[in-house]
Amino acid sequence: MARKTKTPKNPNKRAERGTGSIRLKDNGKYEYRITYKDAYGNSRRKTFTSYYEDECYEMCEEFLLNLDKMNYGVRMEATIPDLVEAYYQRRLDMNYVQPQGYHRSMETLKIIRRSLIGGMPIQDVEKEHILIFLRSITKYADSTIEKLYLQLQKAFALAVNKKIIKDNLMLDEDLVRPRSKKPTKEVVSLTQEQQKIFLDTLNAHKVPAYRNNYKKQLLLALNTGMRMGEINALKKSDIDFKRKIIKVRRTISLGEKSIPFLNDTTKTDAGRRDIPFTEAVEKLLREVIAESKSNPDNLLFYDYNKMSLITTNQVNSFFNRICKKAGLEITGQHALRHTFATRCIEAGVEAIVLKKWMGHTDIHVTLDQYADVFDSMHNNSINKLEAHMITIA
Repeated sequence: MARKTKTPKNPNKRAERGTGSIRLKDNGKYEYRITYKDAYGNSRRKTFTSYYEDECYEMCEEFLLNLDKMNYGVRMEATIPDLVEAYYQRRLDMNYVQPQGYHRSMETLKIIRRSLIGGMPIQDVEKEHILIFLRSITKYADSTIEKLYLQLQKAFALAVNKKIIKDNLMLDEDLVRPRSKKPTKEVVSLTQEQQKIFLDTLNAHKVPAYRNNYKKQLLLALNTGMRMGEINALKKSDIDFKRKIIKVRRTISLGEKSIPFLNDTTKTDAGRRDIPFTEAVEKLLREVIAESKSNPDNLLFYDYNKMSLITTNQVNSFFNRICKKAGLEITGQHALRHTFATRCIEAGVEAIVLKKWMGHTDIHVTLDQYADVFDSMHNNSINKLEAHMITIA
């Protein structure tokens, strides 16, 4: 059944909207023809047909709008991952993010790519689609959920800015960031007794000749609080024996396809720091330098069996074997960094000093992460106060 037609006052008049002309064809349809410039500046003609005159104009306006967007590099079929990846690529190119940060973001983005909304043009994504996705990510840790939520917010803000969509769905009050169903991960550190057991087992362990020896990396982590990537990236020039400091200036990061590379910067800006060391650490560092061999990156620690950089995972595996041998239910050498911080707090090191040594971005990170340890020191502090007040009295 044919649609109802409209008869214009002048069927062959020049169109009032734009440089086009409209006419009523014998089949009852309107034909609206325009001339436009393509992305290369060439003149082109385009025809729109409909049983309704206004519909021809609307079709033309939508075409010209999309044409403008394409000329400005906006792809109307862009997905959420397309927009987010392009954003991070620009940030990388402008040196606002480092390669390791870019690759971590790309790993997180894979979760969206695998989802329903990841394969849809963002202009087709509806509120219910986002709700389904948000419910599905509660199985991840809160840190991952936060990154995913921020990526969604960024994608929709970009889409509105580029006029791919009109409304930013992420501003809907129902689309709040979900909470993780995973239990909160506690900061794990060795007690003083466990530390002694660990060290006894580590010192007694004999590493086979054909295997890498990661003992000294673990000892440095325990006695300096450095991240393992920072330790594995140390060079002789980073050790200042006169000032008794370790200059943390770079780290081993994982790039695309989890391939390690020597990053010329630290994990964060705060990670670039100078760490003072004790006499025991000085002795350890002199042993490390004496044992180091020539390698392409001039590093103190290097995998000479594979002729490659040493990754944190390699050291983790060694650490886990030592803990198992010692009967300690602790996984991951990062516990040694936390152990160092715990010993510092027990020794009375102030939080602001510990923040700098640990390379934390903010003092609140230090206070929050080790809140239980600081709380446990309250009794000692009140005893010191009481003793001091008695001397005054």
